[in-house]
Amino acid sequence: MLGKPRPVAEERDKDGALNTTLAITSITLSGTAPGDFSETSNCGSSRKAGWDCTITATFKPTATGAHTATLNIKDAVGTQMEQLSGTGK
Repeated sequence: MLGKPRPVAEERDKDGALNTTLAITSITLSGTAPGDFSETSNCGSSRKAGWDCTITATFKPTATGAHTATLNIKDAVGTQMEQLSGTGK
């Protein structure tokens, strides 16, 4: 686990009412060493309000030393980013 679970951003309509689902466009890796990490999730393409999902990042270094990447979760509200790091031995 990369940190404490935290809610995905909420999506609201033009009147401020909470929508019943949040569209998840993509979950990707970027940064200096995205190939040293992989991700899996059970999020699907949308989440109902109040529901959670799990994204698991795995580190498999291709070389020794420090490696970093960014986990990007793009949804209807914007892009949430989580920094990843690991040390290959």
